[in-house]
Amino acid sequence: MDEKRARSIGSKQGLYAVTLGLVIAQVIMTILSIENGIYKAIIWFYDFDDILSICFVIPVVYLCGHLFGQGAGKAILKRHKNFTWIGIKFGFLTLFIAVFTSSMIDFIEYGIPKIGTRGEQPFIQYMLEPMMMQTLIGTIPALLIGLWCGSAIKKRRRF
Repeated sequence: MDEKRARSIGSKQGLYAVTLGLVIAQVIMTILSIENGIYKAIIWFYDFDDILSICFVIPVVYLCGHLFGQGAGKAILKRHKNFTWIGIKFGFLTLFIAVFTSSMIDFIEYGIPKIGTRGEQPFIQYMLEPMMMQTLIGTIPALLIGLWCGSAIKKRRRF
């Protein structure tokens, strides 16, 4: 298989994986917001203060899916690397970049103005704590989606 085809297959599967990840994130946030009623839970992002970070994270995650998918396709289909570890690696890289981007935007928007305020720890409140929580919540989905994506790329080897 030529490199261009391998990268194309990987990109396509990476974009599918990102879409699946965003759907899972929506389901998780709906479940976490269910005490407000089902309608409010489904549209949780309208009441969410961090809509700016969501607007930035979605394109970043799709870019990661495209680029990491290309790398995974090349590694799995061209260099015959282990699809399990490649899928997991790129799944977690995508999660970490999304979490970092989201937290960085929140820190810039809310944390920087609070630097130097007595009793405030903006770096911890707007960077570290959100990163830890999002990573904790996203670890299992990233693992499963990464496995699925690596497997889906490997299955395309036959065609």
